[in-house]
Amino acid sequence: MANYDAPMGFLDKVTKLFSSATDKLDKDLTKREQDLAATPQEKLDATLSEIDDTDPMAAVRAKLDQKSAMADAKGELAEDAAATAASNNPLEAEAKASEEASATASGPGDAATTTAGDTSTTESATIKAVLFDFGGVVTTSPFDAFAAFEQANGLPADIIRTINSTNPDTNAWALFERNDVDRDRFVELFGEEAQALGHEIDGGAVLDLLKGDIRPEMVEMIKECKARGFKVACLTNNIASGEAGAGLKEMGEVGKVMELFDEIIESSKVGVRKPEMKFYEIACEQVGVIPSECVFLDDLGVNLRPARAMGMTTIKVVKADAAIAELKAALPVA
Repeated sequence: MANYDAPMGFLDKVTKLFSSATDKLDKDLTKREQDLAATPQEKLDATLSEIDDTDPMAAVRAKLDQKSAMADAKGELAEDAAATAASNNPLEAEAKASEEASATASGPGDAATTTAGDTSTTESATIKAVLFDFGGVVTTSPFDAFAAFEQANGLPADIIRTINSTNPDTNAWALFERNDVDRDRFVELFGEEAQALGHEIDGGAVLDLLKGDIRPEMVEMIKECKARGFKVACLTNNIASGEAGAGLKEMGEVGKVMELFDEIIESSKVGVRKPEMKFYEIACEQVGVIPSECVFLDDLGVNLRPARAMGMTTIKVVKADAAIAELKAALPVA
């Protein structure tokens, strides 16, 4: 008879190996299913139960892991809730998406945006004063004039703004607005700063670009604020009287607008400028209010940030009509 003992022994070994592998796989799958079903807290409790009491650092690490895991769990729950709400309310989802898109589109330094730009509201405050920047708010923005000048002279786009934002506390522009240098010195310093960036630019020609056109709708808003009993003030970075673009009260149509303000705070006169905190403190003192009682409109986010940090309601002016709508919404109901 043939000897089948050897083959049968081999098959027995293969069967046992297969059975062992199957058992291990079943156990791994069962454990995996349990892990997937377990909550973060259950997983952490299991981990904590395995800690060696003689190793205090292990307990510390476990506690840290526990806090981290619970924070993750809360985040997941919040995301799930938001997703559920969005799926149940398409309009809310669309509004949320629009809000997030606006925030993403914020320019450098801008905290948050709406249609008109950066808006921050202190709802609990009683508004008593409305503070207006001048250039870019009451008048059209000089940035348009800068852009046209750059294009006409073959200069890179935004080079003037780049020069003015380089070393913003000590550059030619800052010194001139604080009245630390005269026009001739400004032109010299500005030319040096332009040359450092590889360009020849006449600082005097740049000064001549500062005058914008009066926005009649903003003037009407100033009048409306006064009629409703709010104090109105102009907060402007400007240059000393007698220089190009200066002498606000003596500039014809501009002078008539300036007469509407209860107070005018000019950087060239107070010796500090936006966004220096001292400038806003001086403004509040002159107007006779505290920051939380003010709405402040400016076209530059960098000027709005310190005002907002002090407690002012701030509105970034991009388009006049949108900014006016925000201002009306921020003021107490008449």
